[in-house]
Parts: sequence; C-alpha cells; structure tokens
Amino acid sequence: MAKNVSEQPVAENATAENKPKTGKTYALARLRSDCMTLFGVTTSLFDGATSSLDSGKEYTVAEVKNHIKEWKDKGVK
Repeated sequence: MAKNVSEQPVAENATAENKPKTGKTYALARLRSDCMTLFGVTTSLFDGATSSLDSGKEYTVAEVKNHIKEWKDKGVK
C-alpha cells in the first residue's frame, strides 16, 4: 500500500533557498522564451518579475510560477 504524502518525512528548516528542487530545472532565458505558454505572462512582465532572481541559476517551472505570482500580488508602492 502506498504511503500517504503527509506521512513522508519533511526536511527540517526547509526554506526556498535550501530545500531540494523537484522536477527539471531550466535557465531563466529558456523559461523566458516560453513564458506566455508556461506562465500566461508577456516577456516584459516576466523580465520585471524575475529581475531579482539570479540569472546564473536554474529554476523549476513551479518555482518561477510561484515567484511571478508573489511578485504580481505584491502590488505597487
């Protein structure tokens, strides 16, 4: 019988910075080229939302999608 997901061990002190990535990772430039299909946003919005991310690192689609959502929800100061 399969284990319930809630029974799986959770890494202590897991944060966005140190938790292991699940899924395939891509360079931001690659994600940008398909940002309308993947995230439903234009390249200009993608550029603004991801400007604080390290362009030398690779990210999963889910990580960038979450980052874009948080950026959009932040609003204007």
